[in-house]
Amino acid sequence: MALGLQAAVPTSIVRAATLPTDSSVTFQTDAAHTGNQADPQLKPPLERQWRVDLGDTANYPVIADGRLFITAGPLLYAFDLQTGMPLWGPIDIGAHNGFATYDNGRLFVQNSYNFLRAFDPATGRTLWLEQLPWETSSSTAPVALNGTIYAIGNGEGALLYAVSESDGALLWLTGGCGDCPLIGDSSVAVTSTGVYVDGGCGFNYRLDPASGNQVWGTSGPCSHLSQS
Repeated sequence: MALGLQAAVPTSIVRAATLPTDSSVTFQTDAAHTGNQADPQLKPPLERQWRVDLGDTANYPVIADGRLFITAGPLLYAFDLQTGMPLWGPIDIGAHNGFATYDNGRLFVQNSYNFLRAFDPATGRTLWLEQLPWETSSSTAPVALNGTIYAIGNGEGALLYAVSESDGALLWLTGGCGDCPLIGDSSVAVTSTGVYVDGGCGFNYRLDPASGNQVWGTSGPCSHLSQS
């Protein structure tokens, strides 16, 4: 796995402009997946500012601190948000796909082999790299908030991990609760007081962000668990 592959990226500048400064730090914009950006500049008609040919299928972008980060196939790129000029990369993430999130001045990418990696967003330097235990793949977006990354791995089943942003240490993990296993291809939603998980078959539940303990659950047709 090439950890620092560099290559030229073709960039076409369509029009120079001041872009909105709103961040989009994970799938559907924020940790709670609201999909909302409140910047008053984001109103129709929208105009293209710049474009880049990445040569592969691109994932959702992560936008923070004037930079845009995106994975396309096995490669991670960073661009200047205002001009579209490459800042660093591409960097080989070691798998055919990857999912990014951002928090506290760090960029995190979970690849489809269930490796989680922290980057310096200014330089692309790897800060730490960990293979999350027990599961061998991942197909959903991680979420980073308040010093912790929440990520789902799947393969034999599905596990939800809470990982320290500072050093990649595993803080806790859970596979659900008895007859309400995790859905491996759904991204968790996170707030400062709860981690919200899809358990499948109409069951959803809230976990304590610090411990992973269940706070409450809503039952569906396949499970009848009491709320607490």
